[in-house]
Amino acid sequence: MAIALSRKTVDYILESDRKLDKSEQTIFKIKPLSAKQYARIQDSMRFSRKDNGDSNIENLGTYTYEVLLYGLVGWENFKDADSQEVKFNSKAVDESIDYLPIDVRYELANAIMELSLLGGDKEKN
Repeated sequence: MAIALSRKTVDYILESDRKLDKSEQTIFKIKPLSAKQYARIQDSMRFSRKDNGDSNIENLGTYTYEVLLYGLVGWENFKDADSQEVKFNSKAVDESIDYLPIDVRYELANAIMELSLLGGDKEKN
């Protein structure tokens, strides 16, 4: 029997933060992509084959950015280098994304895609 995907926002903690005390962890609020958003993102991706048979994803930066734009809805306890709280701007998510280091962007985009494919019940956080 098919099971509907959850549309709920879930908390996500970065792998590198999971070993920290809860008071030091950043909690990212993510949600699954809608069918329309997922299709738009798929359309922006291109795959090519290397001579050795490996696949290469083109437009990875745009893919990652768009996944975050649609699927990142907030955060808690996110601080800058001076330990000052960085506020999430829900009216300008693109500006908020600018605060995220590249490795964090990739991990969050992967978590959003997994959530979009598997649903909240199977989120491994």
